[in-house]
Amino acid sequence: MHRYTHKSRWFSISVINCCFVLNLSATNSITLVSHGSSNYSISISANASAQEKKAGSLLQDYIQKISGCTIPIVPNANGNIVTIQINPQINNPDGFRIKTVNKNIIIDGGNRKGCIYAVITLLEKYLGCHYYSSTFKNIPATKNIVLPEINFSDEPKNDCRIVNISEKVDEEFIDWNRLNT
Repeated sequence: MHRYTHKSRWFSISVINCCFVLNLSATNSITLVSHGSSNYSISISANASAQEKKAGSLLQDYIQKISGCTIPIVPNANGNIVTIQINPQINNPDGFRIKTVNKNIIIDGGNRKGCIYAVITLLEKYLGCHYYSSTFKNIPATKNIVLPEINFSDEPKNDCRIVNISEKVDEEFIDWNRLNT
């Protein structure tokens, strides 16, 4: 019986530690949308490039499809923001970094499609969106979007992917599947 009590004590301590760790990670989470509304805006530069604008619109569109909430795109916004910007420190033109900082989301991209690929990765990896074919997408539906703490970067090793596709595909499908040609 004494042995059982010892195991119970360790089990209880383990459960308490897990709850503490889960609570810590929850405090670093970001509630982007709550009950179908948001106090966030998508911030792009007033003189944003075409890819920054496209990335902002893509994020806005999919968050609306997921939650019903349209997050405004505002040049040089303040407050709770998702910043999308080309960062000259990212050497790979299709590379990117997604990072949460003080309840804000920073999306830095290379100067070709980095920002677009970052938004697509955010949608896939953290929001559960998938673009399986030109005719089939999976977009989850929820009125609440909560993101964990994020510090993710990617730098593609090849800069050109050519795939023979017999069906007609749109530009979004090409971007989603990183089919630069």
